[in-house]
Amino acid sequence: MTEVWSNDFDKWVFLDSTRDYYIYDPDTGIPLSLVEISHRLAEVMPGPATWEFPVQWQLPEKSMLDGVRIAYREGDNEHTVLSEDEIEGQELLTFKGHVQMPLRNDFASRPHPLPWRVSSNWGSHQFYCHYSEMFPRKEEYQHHTNRWQDFNPTLHQAELTLSETAGPGVLRVDVDTETPHFDVFLARVDSGDWRPYPTTGFEWRLHEGLNRLCVKTRNRAGVCGPESRASIVANR
Repeated sequence: MTEVWSNDFDKWVFLDSTRDYYIYDPDTGIPLSLVEISHRLAEVMPGPATWEFPVQWQLPEKSMLDGVRIAYREGDNEHTVLSEDEIEGQELLTFKGHVQMPLRNDFASRPHPLPWRVSSNWGSHQFYCHYSEMFPRKEEYQHHTNRWQDFNPTLHQAELTLSETAGPGVLRVDVDTETPHFDVFLARVDSGDWRPYPTTGFEWRLHEGLNRLCVKTRNRAGVCGPESRASIVANR
């Protein structure tokens, strides 16, 4: 299973390229990440999934999965994900409770080495495992987390840090980002033009009244990330 970053939705999105489908929120139409799918599966779980009482025993009837608040968007795969087949069917949803992630996410640019036993339930130190109340820690794995940010780091966003300087009315702006193939930071002061700025930071000279700053990233393909904004009212 794969997740990709969507600039349109500003989030990670689960995609199954083998079976050509994704899962989305039926109320908003927004695609869901694996952690979000796990949380929604947990809503119909009668108890925690453990070695002694796994998810398949917690949800013995496939009809119980109909209560999960999700919807499917499928392509032209001849085997629908909503079939009764145990391999291709809706039972695939039960595998999205305990979510595991390799300790790197650059497989497109560095495909090897692969973590061993990628699709196995047996343990390894090469994965982070997400856990929750209904999908608790799996003791055969070494690394666990329940922090949202660990599985959903923001990409392409410019993170602004403003700090005072010795000069009156002058702020220092430091910018950080997680942008694959990063090229440059672009900034716009008030209603001015977008201009490139150094990654080492820059000074923002304030004028009396409302001051506005917008910063965004641009990668080497020329694609810009979402705008980050700061507004300050200065009185002299």
